[in-house]
Amino acid sequence: MPEAVSNWSLDDATAAYLDALRGALTVARDFDHDEWHRPTDLPGWAVFDVVAHVTAVEDELAGRSVPSPIHDWSRFPHVSGPFQQYTEVGVEARRHLTPTDLVDELADLVDERARQLAHAPGHPDAEMRGPAGLVDGVSRVMATRTFDIWAHEQDIRRATGRSTRMSGAAAAAAQEKMIDTLPYVVARKAQAPARTLVGWSIEGEPDVTVAVEVDDGGRGQLATASRDPDATLTLTLESLQLLMCGRRPYASVTVAVQGDVDLADRVVSALSVTP
Repeated sequence: MPEAVSNWSLDDATAAYLDALRGALTVARDFDHDEWHRPTDLPGWAVFDVVAHVTAVEDELAGRSVPSPIHDWSRFPHVSGPFQQYTEVGVEARRHLTPTDLVDELADLVDERARQLAHAPGHPDAEMRGPAGLVDGVSRVMATRTFDIWAHEQDIRRATGRSTRMSGAAAAAAQEKMIDTLPYVVARKAQAPARTLVGWSIEGEPDVTVAVEVDDGGRGQLATASRDPDATLTLTLESLQLLMCGRRPYASVTVAVQGDVDLADRVVSALSVTP
């Protein structure tokens, strides 16, 4: 999921990252015994597993030891592919913990990561370690982690019947991340033809209206709408998150469409971009 870095600020990125972590920690502290075992939208994962995943990745990024690998994947039918195997390892390593122990570990990591992020490189393209040992620009790593943590906070909120948190620094950063991914969705995933213009009206943090145009070379880019879009999609920030994270099928999410319905269907059907 690419994103623009021209207006990137380390202070803003750090604030959003920590807001995401603290949001997950705050809601986790409120769960009762039964809520920890409720299923989420992620196949095979209960609320405990999602919190364990957030904790495991931050533990890795803090520089601590990586858990031992899993050798018998037949016990995990919901896992397919190397990335899901990577995420399952950290979760499985914590399934013996009590919820209290898990929350305590996450709380310690929030403090540790706050100290580490205070010393992150200031240039957006400076290298920073991300999940699974990947190295990328600090702006991309921090934006991706903020989005991922914030999205998982919404997963556990929905699973336990709580209101989702669609405001604050993390929500704003997640919205920007998703908007910056729309050109990839329209041009590459939906294969919209050259000179296609798709308008987006997102009710979020804040409300935003943007357009994506496909140039003659087939590349998508955010653009100023110089004409009426071929299709315009109106949806909430939560609906965008549900679709981009593959949490809900298109048919169950409210998206208002104007213009070319077939084009809009292709674009919305291509929105799922997370592993």
